[in-house]
Amino acid sequence: MLVLLSPSKTLRYIPLQTDAVTQPFFLKKTKQLVQELAAYSKKDIQTLMHVSERIAEKTVNDHRAIHFPFTKKNAMPAISLFQGHVFQHIHVASYSPSDLAFAQKTLRILSGLYGILRPLDLMQPYRLEMRYRVKEWKDLLTAYIADAGQPVINLASKEYASAIDFDAVNVPVYTVVFKEKKGDTYSIIRLYAKYARGRMAHWIIKNNITDPERIKDFSEDGYHYTPALSNTHEFVFTRATT
Repeated sequence: MLVLLSPSKTLRYIPLQTDAVTQPFFLKKTKQLVQELAAYSKKDIQTLMHVSERIAEKTVNDHRAIHFPFTKKNAMPAISLFQGHVFQHIHVASYSPSDLAFAQKTLRILSGLYGILRPLDLMQPYRLEMRYRVKEWKDLLTAYIADAGQPVINLASKEYASAIDFDAVNVPVYTVVFKEKKGDTYSIIRLYAKYARGRMAHWIIKNNITDPERIKDFSEDGYHYTPALSNTHEFVFTRATT
């Protein structure tokens, strides 16, 4: 079973209880993109990404600083570096070597620069959202998932999940949705959904979940599987809010 996550823009290193590292699967493609991005000026980045001058300057510096090959001295494992809302609830500092080994087999982080990352794949800081590169990655990522031949739990955002043609992968794909119930109305609150995706990913790792049906047992933070809102391809979890 593979679990898909989106990356985060927020990066901050957290030490891991392992010295094991691996290389990203699509390094050849990444090198091509890095070469292209290194030519972008601060103004180019501001125009493309609609970011402030400060962020654009940092992005230009980060992209021009990327160099190969990736080693433990110049790069860090992906799971130790991403620190956005989802990853704040994946408590990697507490992971034992066996937890990290299971995460390495199970978690896949989609990326606009790296395509797809395993938790221990080395990476260097970047800023490139998938929406700018969906067409370039779609065939590669679809083939990757198809070749893996494993059921997929999709915890990625729509933007990142759109980089895979799930109709063409020939494996079961289950998209997980988190909704808040207020009165008789169910709605998705983006921030809460991000937190919940991280908690579910953490729960999967700590409990060595390998069967998609067991996902329905998830009950963290008041969420519960709601059959009436779910179907064969979408698992909906809800909780009551005041």
